Amino acid sequence: MTNIMRNNMKPVAFYPYTSSTTGRFYSDRRDYHNTKDNYKLTKKILIEMFNEAGIRAYNDNKVVFEVEVREYTDSLPVTLYFGFYDWNFSIGVGVKTDCPSCVKRKEPQVQKQKTLGDILREHILYLEKEEL
Repeated sequence: MTNIMRNNMKPVAFYPYTSSTTGRFYSDRRDYHNTKDNYKLTKKILIEMFNEAGIRAYNDNKVVFEVEVREYTDSLPVTLYFGFYDWNFSIGVGVKTDCPSCVKRKEPQVQKQKTLGDILREHILYLEKEEL
């Protein structure tokens, strides 16, 4: 399961306490006590994946992990939400959170905009190379 998760899932956002999945197509409270080790492992793997991707995630109650899943590299991504709420584990197609401003996402890499001075320096260096 670890390889499947790591190879096919891309971390998108971590929704901290208190968040829950919506549009659930899988929810398992009844068997939680029999399978809680699997849920703990799943949560641990998700936390590691998110932290490795630069999205701060941590172990807490009532949290949701948003991921993009691709079956093949050229297939369209599907967004899924893995929720851990009290004694319940769920997978849904949406999320509800009490604190939208608390959601953790990877900060986009902003490219520094070139100034006129930068452009002129590059042009001068280019011209100097052409003369040689």
